[in-house]
Amino acid sequence: MNKFCQSRVVLEGFSMNICFVMISDGWGGAENVVYELAKGLIREGHKVGLIINEELIDHYRDLEGIVLLNIGPWFTLNSYKNRLTHMPNPIRKSISTLLNYVAEFLRRQKTRKLKTFILDFIMDQDMEIVHSHGAEADLFISSIGDVSALPIMTTIHGEHALIGSVPISLMLKPLYVWKSRKFHRALDKMNRIVTVCNSERESLIEWSPKLANKMAVIYNGVDVKDIQSRKICDRKSTEDTILLFPGGSKWIKGGDILIEAIAESRCGMRNLHLFIALDVPQNDPLRQKVSKLGLSKTITFVGLLSRGDFLDMLSLSDILIVPSRFEAFPIVLLEAMALGKAIIATNVGGISEVIKDGRNGILTHPNSSEIASAIVKIAGKKEIADKFREKNLIDIMNFDWKEIIRQYREIYESQKCPSVNNFKYIS
Repeated sequence: MNKFCQSRVVLEGFSMNICFVMISDGWGGAENVVYELAKGLIREGHKVGLIINEELIDHYRDLEGIVLLNIGPWFTLNSYKNRLTHMPNPIRKSISTLLNYVAEFLRRQKTRKLKTFILDFIMDQDMEIVHSHGAEADLFISSIGDVSALPIMTTIHGEHALIGSVPISLMLKPLYVWKSRKFHRALDKMNRIVTVCNSERESLIEWSPKLANKMAVIYNGVDVKDIQSRKICDRKSTEDTILLFPGGSKWIKGGDILIEAIAESRCGMRNLHLFIALDVPQNDPLRQKVSKLGLSKTITFVGLLSRGDFLDMLSLSDILIVPSRFEAFPIVLLEAMALGKAIIATNVGGISEVIKDGRNGILTHPNSSEIASAIVKIAGKKEIADKFREKNLIDIMNFDWKEIIRQYREIYESQKCPSVNNFKYIS
C-alpha cells in the first residue's frame, strides 16, 4: 500500500467505501455471503454500495444504509427455458442450448452499454475498492475500467464449470471454453482473489498456477447469534425422521442420488420423510424419479423458500443431507451446525474442512448406497444426534461472521486506495 493510502487509513481509522458486485439468477450461498458481509460492514460504519441485477435486488432492499445500483434484468431468457418443460427431451435440450448462446451474447452487449453508467456510480459514491462475487460479476466488472487504478478483488464461489471440474455437454462446450478464457482474463486483472475453502484454492491453482500469489482463503460464515435467537417452530408429534435437502433440481447438487438413497434406506426403516427445497419444475426428472420409485408419500417438494422459512424448515428437521457431486463450501452446513443438527454430506470440495466424519456428521461418496447407510445409521438414534449436536454447537463458533468480516476487512485495508478519479474508462 502506498504512502497516500496509508495516510487515509490513519485519518479515517477503519472507515472504507466498498462496492460489491453481485449478478445472479437466484438466492444461494454466494448471495448470502454478500448480504451478511454488507450488513456487517455497514454496522461497523463503512459505506457499502452494491451493483446488482434486477432479478436479485429485492433480496437486499431491507439492508439499511446500503447504496443499490440496479443494472436491470440479466437473465431474461430463463423464463423461456422454463416454458420448454412440456417438449420432448431432445428438442428441449436443443432450444435450451441455443438460448444459452443468445443469452451470453446479449449479456456482453449490455455490459458494453453499461460501462459509463457503472463508472459514474463508482466515482459519485467515492468507492475505494470493488469486490465482485461469482463469475458473472467478475466478467462484468473486469471489463468496466482500469483495474490498476482502483483495486478490484473477487471471491470465488465454486466456479466448477469454468475451470473444467464439471462435465459439459458437447453442444455447450464451445460456449464454456470461450467463457472460461474470459474468466481467466478477468482473474488476471484482480488484485486479490479469495476462495471460500482450501479445496477451491487448490483447484484454481491447478487450473492456473500463476494466480497462486494473490490468493487468500476466507471461509463462509453465518450470524450464529441471529440463527440461534430465532423462534424455533413447534414440531407436531410424529415418529417420522425428517430429512431436508436444499439443492432442488440442480444436477450438481445430487438430488437424484438422494432419492435413490431414500428408496434403498426405506427397506430398513419406513418412518422417513424428505423435504426438497428450491424450485423443481413439474416435469423435472427428479419428480419423475420420485413417482417411478413410489416415493410420493415419502418426499415433499417445498419449492423456493425465503431465508426465514428455510431456517424454520431446517429447525424442524432431524438431518440435513448434502449429497453434492461438486461443491465449494455450502453455507447451509454452517446454518445446520448453528442449530445443532445432524448432517450427512458427501466428501467433495471444502465440505471435509468443516464436517469431520464421525465427529459432527457423516461423510460419504456421492453414492446412493453409502448415503442410505448413513441415513439408517443416524435416523432415530438419539445418542448419535446428541453427539453431533454438541460438537456442532462448539465448532460453529469458528465460522461466526464477526471473525469472517475481520478477515475481509484486513484484505480491504491492504488493498484500498482513494484515487477514484484515476479510474479510467475503457472503450
